[in-house]
Amino acid sequence: MLNDYYNHWPESDGDIKQLVTQFEEMQRNKKPVYFDIEDLISISEYYLYNNKLEKSLSAIKYAHKIHPDSLEVNLYYCRTLLADGQIDKATSIANSLSEQDDREVIFLRAEILLLTNQIEKADILFEKLAADEHYSKEVIVDITNVYIDNNMMEEAYRWISMQYQKTPDDKEVRTIMMECTFYLEDFEQCIDLANALLDDNPYNIYHWITLIKCYLETFQNEKMCEAIEFALSIDNTQEELLQVAGRCYVQTRNYEKANDIFLRLLEMDPTNMEAINGLSVGLTSVGDFETAIIYQTKAIDNHLPLFSDKEKAFLYQQRAFSYIMTKNQDKCKSDIEESLKYDEHNCTNHLTAAMYYLATSDNDKVLEEAGRAEMCANDEDSMKEVLMFYFQNTFFEETIRLGKKLEEKLGKKAKKYSYIMAYSYYALEDKSEEMIKHMVRAIEYNPKLLTIHEESPFVELAKKIKRMIDEGIINKEDYLF
Repeated sequence: MLNDYYNHWPESDGDIKQLVTQFEEMQRNKKPVYFDIEDLISISEYYLYNNKLEKSLSAIKYAHKIHPDSLEVNLYYCRTLLADGQIDKATSIANSLSEQDDREVIFLRAEILLLTNQIEKADILFEKLAADEHYSKEVIVDITNVYIDNNMMEEAYRWISMQYQKTPDDKEVRTIMMECTFYLEDFEQCIDLANALLDDNPYNIYHWITLIKCYLETFQNEKMCEAIEFALSIDNTQEELLQVAGRCYVQTRNYEKANDIFLRLLEMDPTNMEAINGLSVGLTSVGDFETAIIYQTKAIDNHLPLFSDKEKAFLYQQRAFSYIMTKNQDKCKSDIEESLKYDEHNCTNHLTAAMYYLATSDNDKVLEEAGRAEMCANDEDSMKEVLMFYFQNTFFEETIRLGKKLEEKLGKKAKKYSYIMAYSYYALEDKSEEMIKHMVRAIEYNPKLLTIHEESPFVELAKKIKRMIDEGIINKEDYLF
């Protein structure tokens, strides 16, 4: 696997830097210089480690030119070509190698098969290799890692589970199991694995981060906060840990701690988008829009060229929202225009424009921009964002129309929107079968509706329909998903 070749280079390694300097001098002078195979591979690895793929290819091509028969060079050359997307060329070289039964060549061929979606053929290669090596831990771990590198976590889990059944206390195997179960969202097993690993080594930050993420996903907030405090007492400078901690504090609405974490991250890296996003959320959640504008402006004024177009759009959208909330409509409009200039296909950017027109009472343009947001909404989260905008701003016809789309898309999973749909029909004084259907669903899937103390006509209607269900006048099964 390519990552194994280059993720070990320390920044302070003087020997490799000297080799790189010699190689670059040779390129400038255009005079061939002999390098050992190991040196050229090390140069290529170093470039790859520093995200310089073109230079990495240049070094390994030179190695291939002067050492064309070296299996080590050919293997590394093929993997570098794969990293550059040159699958056909890598395949041609791999197929031309005389050592087709060599273990590393088999792995290379299998990786190419996975990249070209020939999964069954790759499985056959791996099964034969594993059998030849008597299903040793080494071969199973190596096969698992190939699947992980190719984001095929179910296959990775299938292989590592074989080894885990044989050696459940092996730390390396347990760690890989933990990684697989997390990505497969088996959070209960992942928590057990992480805790077992931490029992052996309570100072491993990586395992703490995984455990915290599991608690975050399963809303075990108390355990999550305890884990964060312990992990931060071990290392309060680890960037990923700080990012996860910030996210967790936002989830628990502890915005003061979240803001402290994100400010610390911004001191480490003023361009950290997660910190900028988190700080914006934290400050706006406590109503401190003026301070949010200060940090959003710092990011825009001082670091804008460093961000991608989508990140630039996000920054302008966030500041536009803060301007809306501080009733600074003039500055808001120009930020909305900038956000749409950088990303016109973003649902949130169009919704922010709709909010601006709502604030300026331009109702025709409100629905125009909300409609554009809806066109950009291609997953549940973005569709929900538009749905809530319609509902909260009493656009009930649009709420029902989009709600039906969500029902078609999600099926039974759309039951969480039953209350919104029922209320929208009620608000439109729609007494059709559709209103009854969604009211029944709201009563079934959102039972808290009946415990609302506020005596409103809507709640009274819900209670009346519940009595009709209990008395057998309405058969709820006719209306549920």
